[in-house]
Amino acid sequence: MANLRSKYKPAKVDLLKQKVDKENELIGAHSRSEFLEIEEGKTNKFRLFPAHEGVDFFVLRKRHWLTIEGENGDPVKRTVLNSRQHGGTKKDIIEEYVSFCQKNLSDKEKLSKVTDWKGGLGAEHSWIAYAEKISKEEREFGLISFKKTVRDAINKATFVEDDDEPIEVDPFTDPDDGLPLLIKYNSKPNKKKGEDYYEVSVGKKATPISDENLEKFDKAKSLQELYLNVYGLKDFELALEGLRFFDTENEIDFFEDEDWLEIVEKVKSQYEDSDDDDDEEEDEKPKKKSSKKPEPKKKAAKKVVEEEDEDEDEDDSDDDDEEEEETPKKKSSSKKKVVEEDEEDEEDEDEDSDDDEDDSDDDDDDDDDDEEEEKPAKKKGKMSMDDIRARLKKGKK
Repeated sequence: MANLRSKYKPAKVDLLKQKVDKENELIGAHSRSEFLEIEEGKTNKFRLFPAHEGVDFFVLRKRHWLTIEGENGDPVKRTVLNSRQHGGTKKDIIEEYVSFCQKNLSDKEKLSKVTDWKGGLGAEHSWIAYAEKISKEEREFGLISFKKTVRDAINKATFVEDDDEPIEVDPFTDPDDGLPLLIKYNSKPNKKKGEDYYEVSVGKKATPISDENLEKFDKAKSLQELYLNVYGLKDFELALEGLRFFDTENEIDFFEDEDWLEIVEKVKSQYEDSDDDDDEEEDEKPKKKSSKKPEPKKKAAKKVVEEEDEDEDEDDSDDDDEEEEETPKKKSSSKKKVVEEDEEDEEDEDEDSDDDEDDSDDDDDDDDDDEEEEKPAKKKGKMSMDDIRARLKKGKK
């Protein structure tokens, strides 16, 4: 037995770390754990990264919350990107369904379920950027999801004029001279006292990006690769599945209407030539054809655990789109709790709710890694840190 015990040794930490680093390179920075948290009740310090190319160091993400039937037959929440924003198409199937309901659904109670800002089918808007979160203990690299209030504060600081002279470059993203972004989040602001969900300010002292995180950023996929022209046939099928579920659960029955099914076919034709090769989903069972009527679903009160996604709920109606993006949308008429299986931003859910109530086109909560699974990031040639910094500086000019 002694010989057997001496045969096996614990793993060396440095070798384990190398293994984890290789795995992270393969999956890229776009995974749930890579979204940085905006913690409530404290000042969060973030250092924003420049664009990999061009000028867009943050991009708009527009998506919808839907409920589908899970593997065990219970309803689960998912999110799907908007096709017009993320696929460059003329039409988005969810927007088309909402429009069709507004024109053809005479039952006002049912129509209210379609357009409800919290539980309906409207879109949620947020913005995504690469950043490192700075604390006394560490500098954590990842993606940050933020709402319109934060975006407006960034733009205000960027477009401000100093002594009647416009700023030539943004104050945040220079690898060496950029200023940190300070965000304080409050899920229950006192509006009577003028409080808001977010307090945003700009640090006064330049904070260089760490070499380690700059190297991670250089290897990561660009925001354009993650969010532009990424919507394909599988996203459409997921959206259609969610719409069928919504249509059946609320007894709207437009999936038995030939006019609506004709619209479905027209929208689907946008993706017939798309090369949608998501390796992780190739083995999925084929979805039902859109022209087939959905099977009626029993409305038995299944007990389902609801899990919060990445965003933290907020409840308030704010002028800056602040409420449409609360917790993942819940059906006001449903007695079921819904398991949420979606996305990446673990603080989005709550932050989302605060930014969209007054924006008729907005509505969101993010996530659970639903619609944005990325392909492995391609390795780039080895460059020195001086080369990387010089290239990023050159791209800003």
